[in-house]
Amino acid sequence: MKYEPMLAETGKISLLENNNYLFEPKLDGTRCVLVKRGRRVYMFNRLGQDFSYLYPLIKRAFEKYSDNFILDSEIICYNERGLPDHRLLMRRDQAMSKNEIDMRAHAIPATLVAFDVIILNNKELMSQKIEERKKKLKQLIKEGRHAERIMFTEEGSKLWDLVKKSKMEGVMAKKKGSYYLPGERSKDWLKIKNNKSVDAVIMGYTPEKGPGKTFDSLIIGLYKGKELVKVGTVKTGWDAESKKYIIKKLSPLKTKMKEKVQYVKPKEVCEVDYLELTKEKELRSPVYKRLRHKPVKKCTWKQLK
Repeated sequence: MKYEPMLAETGKISLLENNNYLFEPKLDGTRCVLVKRGRRVYMFNRLGQDFSYLYPLIKRAFEKYSDNFILDSEIICYNERGLPDHRLLMRRDQAMSKNEIDMRAHAIPATLVAFDVIILNNKELMSQKIEERKKKLKQLIKEGRHAERIMFTEEGSKLWDLVKKSKMEGVMAKKKGSYYLPGERSKDWLKIKNNKSVDAVIMGYTPEKGPGKTFDSLIIGLYKGKELVKVGTVKTGWDAESKKYIIKKLSPLKTKMKEKVQYVKPKEVCEVDYLELTKEKELRSPVYKRLRHKPVKKCTWKQLK
């Protein structure tokens, strides 16, 4: 992948009153850099993997565009209330066979929500101000069932009230006049979360007993420098299908068994919600949310500040 997505720092609620920012809802989905070249469409996750095969209807929708471009976006699934639902998206991500992917593509429709355009018809737009990129995005995207543009506003507090009421993930604040910085974590983009969550590395699991069993809990950690340090044990948040999917991912990574914990190579990342950080520096009441397509080295203690 030529372009890595721009990343955000963590912001404070007081920022919502700042007139120097544009505000967008923070969507509960999967980050996607979509590349359209001729008739070909690629959809890259944070690991640089093309996962367009999971979303054939989105891919088909963008194949019809005559322009060539690169978009920064989020893949989401709407629930019956018209809100992004990570559990529905998780079911899409867990489809394994082509038949299953095709069935879920129709049963659980997904939508690509574009919030930035990086390149348009071979012209680089990263050095243009965000307001100009938003205008070009509006002209480019044909809104429909599988493609939308993100809404944005200058009234951060009103958007925050809506996010809180709808129990959405949070608000993104993007500085007016800012440029697109691929692969960089910049204070020009700030995320204001509605809940406490962290992306952690799966260090191991406690196996269930008996044939055909999966696991009882996940052991998770974060990097402090080069050291991966345990930060908690997750015991809830998944359903039966998710457990089977997780164990299928972890089984090839098994290393040593120690004190009833099956340790694995640090390759998989999961997002968890939690109440607070304890005095012992562990997450209180962590709840599994989903697996993430994210480099493990990005899962650091800085997230907890």
